[in-house]
Amino acid sequence: MRSIPRRALLAAGLGLAVEAGAYAAGCIARTAGAGRGRRAATRASADDTVSEDPSEELRALPDGAAGWLAVAGTSIDRPVMQAAGNPDFYLSHDEDGEPSAFGSLYLDQRCAPGHIHLMVYGHHVLDMPDEMFSPIHDAYLPEVFEGIGEARLQEAGSDSMGSWQALCALRVDSSFTEIQRFGLEGDGFRQWLEGIVATADARAVGADGLVAEAARCLTLVTCSSAVGGQRWRTLLLFAR
Repeated sequence: MRSIPRRALLAAGLGLAVEAGAYAAGCIARTAGAGRGRRAATRASADDTVSEDPSEELRALPDGAAGWLAVAGTSIDRPVMQAAGNPDFYLSHDEDGEPSAFGSLYLDQRCAPGHIHLMVYGHHVLDMPDEMFSPIHDAYLPEVFEGIGEARLQEAGSDSMGSWQALCALRVDSSFTEIQRFGLEGDGFRQWLEGIVATADARAVGADGLVAEAARCLTLVTCSSAVGGQRWRTLLLFAR
C-alpha cells in the first residue's frame, strides 16, 4: 500500500490523497438528480431516526463494503465502503459504484476491519440533515453530543454488530494530524486517546473510565461548517 503523509488526510478535506488532485469539500450542497444508487435500500428512512438501540441483526454487506455502521439517535444506518488502491473513489460514488454527489461512507485506506483505530469519512450535505454524516456535523456541541447514543458496527468478516460507546467530539482544523494515529497499542493507544479526550469540546460522562478500558477507537469525520469548502471538521469518537 502506498504511504500517504499524515497531512494529506484531513488537510485535503475528507481524507483524499493530495496527489490524486481532488479536494473534498466535505460539506456539499444538495444536487438535483444526484446519483442515489442503492441508497434507498441501504439506509434508514429519512423520515425516521435510528432507534435508541439500533438493531443487532446482521446486514447484507454490498460488494466493496468494509462494514455497516448505525448510530443511535441519528439516521446513520448504512454501509461503510472501501476501494482498494483508490482511496477517494467513494467520496464521489455511491455503494453501487455509480457517480454520486453524496458519495458514500468510507473507511480510511490505512485502516482495515479489526484494526485498533478505524476512521470513517462521510459528507455533510447541506439542507439534508438525514443524509450521510449530516446528523453529526455539529456533534462537537455538548447539547448535540448528549443526544448521540452508541454506535453499532458490523465489520466485514464478523458475525456480530459490535457496540461502541460515544466517547467525545471535537471541532478541528482540516490540518489536524493527531487523530491520524493507527499503529498504537496498549498503554500508548490509551495515552493517545486520553490526549484527544482532553482537547474535546464534548465528552461522555465517565469518559476517563471509557478510555482506561478502551481497546479500540472508531472516529467519524465530516465537515462541520454550514458553507462548503471550509476547513473545519467534526470528529466524533467512539470506544470499545
